[in-house]
Amino acid sequence: MAWYSTGTVTVAASGTTATGSGTAFLGNVRVGDGITIAGSNAQHEVTGVTSDTVLTFAPAYAGSAGSGKTYRVAPMLGYDKDLSDAFNTIRLNWGTQLSAMQLWAYAASASVALDNLGASASGKTVFTDTPANGRTALGLGTASTASTGTSGATVPLLNGTNTVSGLNTFTSAGIRILNAAGGVWYQQDESTTPGIWNVVNGGYLAWQRRVAGWGTAIAAVMRIPLDSSGGGLQFNQGPTPAADNTISMATAALRFTQYFAATATIGTSDAREKTEVRKLTEAELNWAIALADEIGAYQWLYAIEEKGNWARDHIGMTVQRAIELGESFGLEPFNYGFICFDQWPTKTIEHAAQYEINIVPATYDEQGNLLVAEHTEQGELISEAWVETVQTEGDRYSFRGEGLQAFIIAGLAEQGRRDRARLAAIELALNITH
Repeated sequence: MAWYSTGTVTVAASGTTATGSGTAFLGNVRVGDGITIAGSNAQHEVTGVTSDTVLTFAPAYAGSAGSGKTYRVAPMLGYDKDLSDAFNTIRLNWGTQLSAMQLWAYAASASVALDNLGASASGKTVFTDTPANGRTALGLGTASTASTGTSGATVPLLNGTNTVSGLNTFTSAGIRILNAAGGVWYQQDESTTPGIWNVVNGGYLAWQRRVAGWGTAIAAVMRIPLDSSGGGLQFNQGPTPAADNTISMATAALRFTQYFAATATIGTSDAREKTEVRKLTEAELNWAIALADEIGAYQWLYAIEEKGNWARDHIGMTVQRAIELGESFGLEPFNYGFICFDQWPTKTIEHAAQYEINIVPATYDEQGNLLVAEHTEQGELISEAWVETVQTEGDRYSFRGEGLQAFIIAGLAEQGRRDRARLAAIELALNITH
């Protein structure tokens, strides 16, 4: 083996320390090696290697003190110096890392290594078992192996156009579509049947009938202004009931204020749908004549409350007075369609209490196994439960105006006939001829 003599050393008289210049003692000198230093013929034993530039020796240096002295280190027998130097190089370069090495790094098996790492049972399954069992251990569903896509059994792309089949239920407060012309397209199937486009556009929530496949617009069906000042539901095509003669417009409790129309209401008067029209009885005619005498002017109480002196006069009578007159002639007024009386119950809507929703994170044991999945819990009370009254019980009398008018006209006609008969009798008695 070659002797090491790179660089020079400085020693003191009778000293036991050599300070090197240009030396690399750590990688080339070992305790027990022999060292000779210029200025002395004695050979010394290396007793310690402190650094690349400092080593100690014995016995003490017998020469004179000085620097820049040459030296020679002789490796002693008893070990393989090349092997020792190679290992020493590893120690110098990687000693810190090797001393910090954990048990898992040199475990006998992957299972033992995972134990040393503190891996959970599910974690060990992921590393050592089949992919399928690993997904099961992690609680992953079929989505973990599904491809992304826009239709079929795939994970939908949120930045693409997706086709979704099957019934989808959303339990959130709502679905928000934020777009200048965002909407929902309804079509029965992929045929040529037109569909409905429900869209927010131009300040309206509109329903449009369009050519199949989200084609061009055929007609606007109806729309609702987003601004309340624009009115309520607007129709571009006349609404029709789903079944003939089965539903009413509004109720006695919830009425419209008035109707505006270009022409009068058309009511069915088909002989094929009625019994034979009978003549009115004497009592009925007397009632009709009496009703004509009741016609006068009145004002609505709510109009007086709202408008004061600006409340307008209306012409007519009250249902209650009409009933009294009918009964005075021995008639049952409610047998006649122009007399109406409706009652309704109180209607309420129960609103549940509202609570904050807290998200509770998942919990795991010391091995990382899932104990309780992430879930929600009821938080602090936001608002108490309450009952909203949307309709208060009541009743109301009303007329069917067209029937009442026809009845009074029949009475006036009878009054005319009676007057003419009396006049003719008077003229006959007075022998008046024309």
